Amino acid sequence: MGLFDYEVPVTNVRIEARAEKAKIKKELNLILRNENCQALIKSGGGFPQNDEIMNLVSSGASDTGGFFTALLEEFGTIDEMYLSTWTISMQNVNRLIDAYDNGQIKKLTFLINDGLLKTNSTKAIWGAINDLFSKRNIPYRAVNSHAKIFCVRCGERYLTISGSGNWSENPRIENYFIIGGKESFYFNKKWQLEQLNF
Repeated sequence: MGLFDYEVPVTNVRIEARAEKAKIKKELNLILRNENCQALIKSGGGFPQNDEIMNLVSSGASDTGGFFTALLEEFGTIDEMYLSTWTISMQNVNRLIDAYDNGQIKKLTFLINDGLLKTNSTKAIWGAINDLFSKRNIPYRAVNSHAKIFCVRCGERYLTISGSGNWSENPRIENYFIIGGKESFYFNKKWQLEQLNF
């Protein structure tokens, strides 16, 4: 076989380059959305203390997952997290799993709308949730719900984040309430655990 007898599969190289470019673009977009969310929180004076409430409106340049990342950056570790959402992107599923695997979330429960099981575009995400959450014994369930809320305990800080935003990219205006304190945390923890039949 001569020096020039081997042909490089140019098509495969192009496909791989496009896939890598798309991956980098997604990662950069996530970083930008996280930074936009952090700027939004800072504009309100930072996360509210216990017994304080913050109201925010996003221009669509961030998503609910950005609040999660901001919490991890602020507190380092989430001791308890109870999450209910209507839909979630695979990128945000991976964000949760990475934090769980790294010990940044000590306890996690997860509720999602059961419509995720019926829509062709989201069945793969439901399959990934089943696989990833089951392997880690993370309690989860699909229920008839439109709730978009998660509450966390970080040491002695209690925060509940609720609003119109899902855990997926959305270029629309979204509203959020961040409530500091035990009362809202335990109220939302209770009803979510009841949906899990705990």
